[in-house]
Amino acid sequence: EGLDSSTVTTLDEVNVFADNLESVKGIVDTLKDQNYASYSVVSEMEQINTLFTIAKAGLILVGTIALIIASIGIYNTMTMAVTERAPDIGIMKAIGANPKTIKQIFLLESSYIGIIGAFIGTVVAYATSIVVNLVLPMILEMAFAEELPEGLKFSAIPWSLVVIAVVICLVVTIISGRGPAKRATQIDVLRAMRREI
Repeated sequence: EGLDSSTVTTLDEVNVFADNLESVKGIVDTLKDQNYASYSVVSEMEQINTLFTIAKAGLILVGTIALIIASIGIYNTMTMAVTERAPDIGIMKAIGANPKTIKQIFLLESSYIGIIGAFIGTVVAYATSIVVNLVLPMILEMAFAEELPEGLKFSAIPWSLVVIAVVICLVVTIISGRGPAKRATQIDVLRAMRREI
């Protein structure tokens, strides 16, 4: 009160610096509550996170389709394996192999396919994550001419996600391999020995 309007200083822009990234969100929210226009890296990150969420939804859809295609491929591979090894299965049955053991052999083989697929997928995922964390910050810094906070990660793959992926791979491969494995136990010994299957 009592101040002359000529003595009041107005500022077009004020820079506020925070100690860490978590504090930036609180400062931005406070400024918005007081009707100040604000701009921060956090605002840009929220937009980027929205894009990532859309990308995740797309990747989940692609992943589901890939699982279906993979299960068909594994079923086909195991069916071919049973057909090609019919004489061997016939010999195993002729010398008294338990049908359960034959089934387990083919289920074990399909499980190996799942484990190898999960391993390759995990390596590719971690390599992609490292590339994203190296390249994306450089692109954003060049685009917005601002230095991003130190230690900022755009991609992180927790071990729990790797475990879930491995379990899904094993479940899909075992389910896909059950049909051909069951077929292996039903092969007729005489026809198999004559290579008629």
